[in-house]
This record gives sequence, structure tokens and C-alpha cells, in this order.
Amino acid sequence: MEQQQSDQSQHQQPQSTQSNNTEQNATPKIQIDLDRYRRKQQIIDDAETQRKIDLKNVQKKPHPGFKPPSLSAQQQFEESQRKQQLQREQLTEEQKEHYRQQDKYFADRVNAMSAPNFSYLDIFEQQAVERKRAQDEFYKYKDEEESKYEQNKPAMFRKNVKVLDEADQEDQTKQLDWKAQEFEAHKKLQKDLDMDFDPDTKSQDELREFFKVSKDKDAVKYMNEQIFEYLYERLRDRQIKFYAFLNKEFNVMNFKSARCSMHCFDSIDRSVSQVNDCLKLCREGISGCKTYAYKLQKKAEDDVQTCQNEAKDVKKLTDPIIHWISCYEKLILRFDSMEQEITSEFSNFI
Repeated sequence: MEQQQSDQSQHQQPQSTQSNNTEQNATPKIQIDLDRYRRKQQIIDDAETQRKIDLKNVQKKPHPGFKPPSLSAQQQFEESQRKQQLQREQLTEEQKEHYRQQDKYFADRVNAMSAPNFSYLDIFEQQAVERKRAQDEFYKYKDEEESKYEQNKPAMFRKNVKVLDEADQEDQTKQLDWKAQEFEAHKKLQKDLDMDFDPDTKSQDELREFFKVSKDKDAVKYMNEQIFEYLYERLRDRQIKFYAFLNKEFNVMNFKSARCSMHCFDSIDRSVSQVNDCLKLCREGISGCKTYAYKLQKKAEDDVQTCQNEAKDVKKLTDPIIHWISCYEKLILRFDSMEQEITSEFSNFI
């Protein structure tokens, strides 16, 4: 038995040493002192309790109450007015006139503030006009000085600025007067066309003389010719404007196509076939736009031809003249719609 106990003690001794080593190698535990925080909270609670007790012990001051308004201020004002009146009675005539003007000025100020007054708008407008006039005079003087300075320079040292000599100034005055000339021509035309009489009271010869219709021509036929001539001129002017618009749009398209073709050569790694495909793609846009514009014009021509063919059957028309005029008017309006469609279609090509 003693031998077994000695063996067990020897076996337990290395285990105890091993446990001691593990405890030493383990991390130490963190200990938090909660009493310190509890003491702080207790101090705060005691201070709050003492503050409440002090507030209860403070004696409340009674409200002073509302006093009725005194008349001392009004009496002081009246006394000051009376003293001023006594002082004015002892003043000279010049001083009295000065005070009268001052009273009138303050009275006008009070009346102006009480009633709506828009005179300041006139003042602002006058100031704006004067400022504009001064600005125009300044820039005019500045341009004249610069033109004189440039005119005195040698030709090789002059800037690309137009020198304002006397001939140029006369041209400018003529250009400014064109509106007045147009206005006078319009007034003269209105005066010539003004009918200050009832056409029913005039004879055919008098009406012919007024409208300047030759006696050798039929009046109705002559008026129809004038109407169609006027419509033809309108149509011709509208066609000129349309083709100018079309020329401008295709110039823009050519520029876009050239810019697109330029980007085809950005990279030197592209092969010849890739560059050709890129150039072909850039040219397809402008060719498609040409086809689109041609189809629009062809459709407009077909519509006009249809309208003219309908006029051949006179029996179905109530008024052939009105029908022909409508054909012209439809074509003139068709140019507007074609311009809008071309603008929207061409804008898709980047």
C-alpha cells in the first residue's frame, strides 16, 4: 500500500507542475473596479438632490403687477411743442420761413408714404435713357478716336480695322435711313390702294382707271393673271429659299462625313480593309440623306401633279381658280414641312 501511494504521489507531482506552468503562461484577467463608477454616480445624484432642495427653499418673488400707462410722456411732448412754438414766435422772418419749408417737407414725406406714388419709375426710366445716351456717345467718340489713330499709322502697321472716313460715315447714315425709306414707300402704297369710296357707286371705267386696268383687257382675266403671277413669284422665292436651305444642310453633312473619315485613320494598327469599311460607313450616311431628300421632293411633285390633274375635270369643280390657288398654296406650305423633316432626319447623322 505504501508503495502504491508513493507511486501515485510521484504521478501527481508532474501534473501539478504542469498546471502551474499553464496558469503562468495564460493571459492575466482584466479586473474592472465598479465601485469607482458607482461613487461618481452617487456624487452626481447627491448634487442633483441638493439642487432640487435649494430650488424649493428659494423664496418666490411676487409679480410687480401691471401699472396703468402714465400720461407723463404725452405731457412732456405737449410741453416741448409749446416751448418750440414760443421759441418760433421770437425768431426772425428768415428763420420762420426756414421752419415753414421744413414742416412742408416733412408733411410731403408723410403724405407720400401714406399714398401710393410711382414717380420713382419715371426717375429710373429717365436715368436709364441718360445712361444709354452717355454710353452711346462714349463708344462713338472712342471709335472715332481709334479710327483717327489707325488712319495716321502707316499702312503696314494698321490693324484689320475699318477706318471710319467721311465716305464710310455717309454709307452708315444711308444704311440707317433704309427703314425710313421703307416706311415711306409703305405709306405711299397704302395711300395708292386706299379706297375712300364705295365701289358700287363707281362705273366700270372709273374702277378700271383706279385699278390701272387697260381698257383693251378683260377685267376678270387681267385680275386672274395678276393673281397667278403673284403666286408664281411667291413659289419661286420659296423654292430659292428651300434649295439654299438644302445646300446648307448638305454642306454640314459633307463636313460630318469628312470628320468621320478622318477618324478612320486614328490608329496605325488598322488594316486596309478595316479603313475601307470605316470610310464606306462614313459615306453611307450622306448617300442615305441624299436619297431621303430626293424622295421628299419627288413626293411633293407627285402631289402637285395630282392636284393639277384634278383641275382638268372642270365639271367637278365649283371654282377652278380657287382650286389652282390651293395647289400653289399647298406646295408653298409643303416646303416648310420638308425642311422640318430634313432637319430632323439629318440630325441623326453624327
